[in-house]
Amino acid sequence: MGRSLTLVGVTIAVLVQACVRSPSMELVLSVESSKPTVVAEVRDILTTRFDAVRPSVLSTVTSNIEGTRISFQFSNGAPTNDVLEYLYSTLGDLHASQIDAGSGLTWFTTADIERASAGVSDYETLLYIRLKPEVGERVALLSSMSIGGVMRWVLDGQVILDARVSEEFGRLFQVAAPDPERAKELAVILESGVLPTKVEKVSMKPITRGPLGSPPTETDA
Repeated sequence: MGRSLTLVGVTIAVLVQACVRSPSMELVLSVESSKPTVVAEVRDILTTRFDAVRPSVLSTVTSNIEGTRISFQFSNGAPTNDVLEYLYSTLGDLHASQIDAGSGLTWFTTADIERASAGVSDYETLLYIRLKPEVGERVALLSSMSIGGVMRWVLDGQVILDARVSEEFGRLFQVAAPDPERAKELAVILESGVLPTKVEKVSMKPITRGPLGSPPTETDA
């Protein structure tokens, strides 16, 4: 019993030490809109995206708005810079349609996606998509009439995927990830929704934290 208590005590000490010493960071973004409602929407969407890629359960992200600028503070660890850049620079406006049907009918968009996640099956990275029920019914009908056709995904005006329709699918389906290295982040973006406007990075600075209770100190990146 004594040994177990000792181990628990060591574990708690390590966790507290990690909280104190883990690197923290501040990211400041400028929103290309002066409308408070738009800035707030950008903040909410990006907070959802950043929170989904926290490096550990101890990591947190908070934010403040000053005019058209949003300051995000990452405590006890932050996602890598390239992940953050991908998440805030991608609007997330996805349109999926059959490119060889001639009609250009959109099958679904980002707004039609309820859930999105990434995973590996048989050494292949996949995106798992769940659409809204009414959209799933429409996609089931369209896909049943399009066996052998090609479904194209266009994200923010760029083609990211051409997938052959091999069978009927509806509300739930999976597809090979366009970029395996960015599958998780793409899923996060599709589930979080479309940013209403673009943002630009103003600054990114590490924050050095001392002992518990002491104020953080910003240092230039």
